[in-house]
Amino acid sequence: MSEAVFRTVNQALHVSHMIASLPPTSKSNTQTVIEQLMRDAGVMREVERDGTLNFAGLSPLEVRGQCATVRGAVLHHCTEAERMAIWAWFAHDQTKAEGVRYLRDWCAPRFSLEGDHVRMLITWRASVTDDSAAARHCSIRDIAGEHGLAKSTVQRNIANISKACKGLRNRGAWRLEEMFIAHGLVDNPEVEEIA
Repeated sequence: MSEAVFRTVNQALHVSHMIASLPPTSKSNTQTVIEQLMRDAGVMREVERDGTLNFAGLSPLEVRGQCATVRGAVLHHCTEAERMAIWAWFAHDQTKAEGVRYLRDWCAPRFSLEGDHVRMLITWRASVTDDSAAARHCSIRDIAGEHGLAKSTVQRNIANISKACKGLRNRGAWRLEEMFIAHGLVDNPEVEEIA
């Protein structure tokens, strides 16, 4: 079994940005007493690898630390454009908006439409998954209707911007992969487990 915390760089980015949006928690007094009673009784409950995450042996604070390491690597090792594309896609705080604003300007040559507002909406739409609540509030139909545009024009622009942003995210993930493997944050995809 692998000892890495995450299976892939994208999973590390997703979980790390999600954890950053959650308030830090600490154990309650009751939880501390229960754990001490379990230790006294000889009952140890170890968290095993659950699905694709491996937080075995890590305290909640250590999990947050691993996630902070991932976000710090994005900040310090990715180019500005890669970092902004990662933030626009994965972040759940003000850095998402910062990433989207940056990408709107960075992608300016790829737009066939003029106007900061419509470009912002298109870049925002390109920075969320199709099944997200945010996508439902920023649909192709809504953008086209609000700006008097053909839906096909809006769709074409979203596709162009999405492709450019995905390319930046992928380059950033590629830049981080070797470092994350070396530090045991993600599994090495080239190593096959032997049964």
